[in-house]
Amino acid sequence: MLKKFYNHVMQDSLYRNSVYLMASTLITAMFGFVFWIMNARLFRPEQIGIATAILSATTLITQFSLLGLKNGIIRYLPGSIDKDKQINTGSNVITIFTAALSIIYLLCIPLFSSKLLFLQDNFLYAVLFVVFVTSFTLNQLQEGIFIAYRSTGYVFIKNALWGVLKVALPLFIISFGAFGVFFAASFGSVISFLLGLYYLIAKFRYKVSPLIDMGVVKQIGKFSFGDYLGIFFAELPYFVIPLLIINYIGAKDSAYYYISLQISALLYVIPAATTQSLFAEGSNDVESLKHHLKKAFLLILFLLVPAILITIFLGDFVLKIFGTLYAVNGLRFLQLLALAGVFVAINNIGSAVVHIKKKIHLYVLLNFISGGLMIFFSIIFLPYHLVGIGYAWLIGQGVSAIIYLLLLRKML
Repeated sequence: MLKKFYNHVMQDSLYRNSVYLMASTLITAMFGFVFWIMNARLFRPEQIGIATAILSATTLITQFSLLGLKNGIIRYLPGSIDKDKQINTGSNVITIFTAALSIIYLLCIPLFSSKLLFLQDNFLYAVLFVVFVTSFTLNQLQEGIFIAYRSTGYVFIKNALWGVLKVALPLFIISFGAFGVFFAASFGSVISFLLGLYYLIAKFRYKVSPLIDMGVVKQIGKFSFGDYLGIFFAELPYFVIPLLIINYIGAKDSAYYYISLQISALLYVIPAATTQSLFAEGSNDVESLKHHLKKAFLLILFLLVPAILITIFLGDFVLKIFGTLYAVNGLRFLQLLALAGVFVAINNIGSAVVHIKKKIHLYVLLNFISGGLMIFFSIIFLPYHLVGIGYAWLIGQGVSAIIYLLLLRKML
């Protein structure tokens, strides 16, 4: 029975790639939990808070630097005659853009937070910051390439290696404080990228080139730029909210916020991974979209509802692994993030459909609404600390989900 079920999953590309993407995120989260548990014991909450602020900035810069090309690759690579040209153009464009944006961020740190000035003052730290952010971005593009090839098993292997390296380093970087935590979390991204590059060359006969082909830029430029704007609005809260917390509530609360967010990411990977596979399947076969959509919805429903309930009722136990203070200060926030998982799932499904239908303007609009509401209500609810941030999260995601449901009725 189990063998039959396994064979069914592995023979269906949507299920197979969804499972690999979920497993990839699961193993990343598993190593991530071990990593943060170790660091919670080795470093002060203030140091963890500063490190998580740097990692939040890294995530934001990565998403901005992708220029929407990850989804552009997923949408257009399956039908491309010269795949190497698309991959090289995307890789070279985002490498240049990531390095430039990272340097701009370093120069503008005095405008963001005085507590991060050490990144600007130490040349080695600044160089490593640029290198790590660039490797984060290239890893994201590689993930898009493997999704387009419907070969996400390689993503799993890459992230597993990254996770192993992450947990191996903290004991060696205690003396470097907050930057040591950032270094341990980021070094594996470089190795992971190099492994992905090896797979592309060895398995898909990819040829590296410094080429930037304007024909490719023109072909997917409009689609990718729209996606880029949508990502900008979607990711903006992930940059603004940690700064609000660290500057107006405190560095300790920034640590509680980040750990709860990482736990909730386990929930969000279920709809994210499934809809990424849905996006790839729909890009390869638009005519079968409704069939793939039904399978994606059932898979999300089957996995997400139990995961939400487990998080709500066992969240206190999980947070106590990191320390009693994390449970005391982060539980209600985590529970609100878990409830928001329903809305996140709807938004992910809607996002995949509008990408397949090439209605990127809707994706941009909805992320603008959602991100704007999350930031606005986070500011309004700051007196309620992390619980207020949680309610802001629910409002932003919920409004977007309602609109997506209305749009899906018209598009399908």
